[in-house]
Amino acid sequence: MRRESGIGCSSGSIKRVRGNRSKAGGAGQKQLVINRLRGITITPKAPVSMLSIKFPAEFARTQGEVSEGSGCGCDVYSDKFGLQYWLFAGDNGIAQKKGDVFWIIYGPPQK
Repeated sequence: MRRESGIGCSSGSIKRVRGNRSKAGGAGQKQLVINRLRGITITPKAPVSMLSIKFPAEFARTQGEVSEGSGCGCDVYSDKFGLQYWLFAGDNGIAQKKGDVFWIIYGPPQK
């Protein structure tokens, strides 16, 4: 008999499975079944300044451009694991200022 319960995920893509799912696993052994997450993007509701933050040498700095509504240029700080900080490169005349977070992305590293 198989019993499942969700782990903080409304879509049900992450489930804890109890019971015997395979002969190799043995009866009663707990298994965790996880579908891979492609990435996550965090966008702040209010301006968050990172102007005074000095990124470690592990983060490469490149230029990025965003066309979603703002058409702005960004300084992109990224590491080899796929973590990216997109910061406004200059004041855009609306609400964001240089160094404010546009978004933070964690996903597959760029090759």
